[in-house]
Amino acid sequence: MEKSMKKLMKKFFIIGLSAITLVQGIDAKSFSDMKDSGYGWANEYVDYLTEKNLLAGYDDGTFKPQRAVSFLETLKIIESLKIGTIKNNETYDLTKYNIPAWAIGAVSYNLKIGTITLNTIDAAVKKGLINGKKYPTRGTIAALFGRAFESDKSGDVSILNYKDLNKINKEALKYLPGLVSFGIFDRNGSDGYFNGEKHIRRAEMAVIMKKALNYKEQYHSTKQDENLEVVGKVKGYDIEVITLDVLGVEKDYRLGFEIKEDIVGATVKLNITNDVAKSYTIVDRNFQTEEVVTRCEVVGSVAAGNGYVITFRNLENNKVPTEFSYYFDKNLTGIVNLKVMLTGDSISRIELK
Repeated sequence: MEKSMKKLMKKFFIIGLSAITLVQGIDAKSFSDMKDSGYGWANEYVDYLTEKNLLAGYDDGTFKPQRAVSFLETLKIIESLKIGTIKNNETYDLTKYNIPAWAIGAVSYNLKIGTITLNTIDAAVKKGLINGKKYPTRGTIAALFGRAFESDKSGDVSILNYKDLNKINKEALKYLPGLVSFGIFDRNGSDGYFNGEKHIRRAEMAVIMKKALNYKEQYHSTKQDENLEVVGKVKGYDIEVITLDVLGVEKDYRLGFEIKEDIVGATVKLNITNDVAKSYTIVDRNFQTEEVVTRCEVVGSVAAGNGYVITFRNLENNKVPTEFSYYFDKNLTGIVNLKVMLTGDSISRIELK
């Protein structure tokens, strides 16, 4: 009995798994291992998902943001977010696969929407993904989300800025352009790398879940429509892609025209036809660019690619957010002076002073 309980305690608690006791109604800052873990950048996503009862922690009050997400947990996420369209109502006999009771419904759901096939499960069993001995790679999880969202498999890979593009497996590469255009995955990756063979951690999955949910709620229900209008704050753009902050979530949109004015920080309405932005209208030009200096305390650091995502707590300038994260090519500790470029109310660049 004691041995089985220890195994149970090690399981990943997420998304209303009825077979496992969940700690719900707790925000990210209340998890004992989120306060000073270096995962502060995930707090807002974890908070949102726990409030919606879509994500939970462990019964010891921890979240374990660094823990890898399993294959079955990913399927459970897709089911719980109600991603995809039911394509058949077959009843599947999954007895031989020894799938845990909490995951049976999720596996069946993903079979019905076409995320996986029985051959997929056979392969997962052989790889140790069903019994939890092995974890899926970032590329595998991208492919699962891509199939669930029915991402265009002939997307334009030129919108991907990954330095390791040639190392990404072909199955993931089919779906990544679509997932990037949906705003679910970032086209620049971590320090320019997709890192397709690494695992996805709980903190990272919280970000993916929130972005997937945002896309589903706002766009997936109308994805068959030829014309869409999207309103958001411009975070950046180049000749191919414009990035908007839409309700707190950054999304990339392909451009079908050239932007010839400085609109970073402005709120715009994009007119999109067949997934390509054809024009825009300025909704609010009330933005300014300002450079300020502030003293900050380093409260977290996470290795990312060849550098670190550093989380700072602002100690001085009230124009700068109380807490924020930024990528540096070296690790930082203690108290530092930062030169912060503000565009409107958003941080566009940070340098050490």
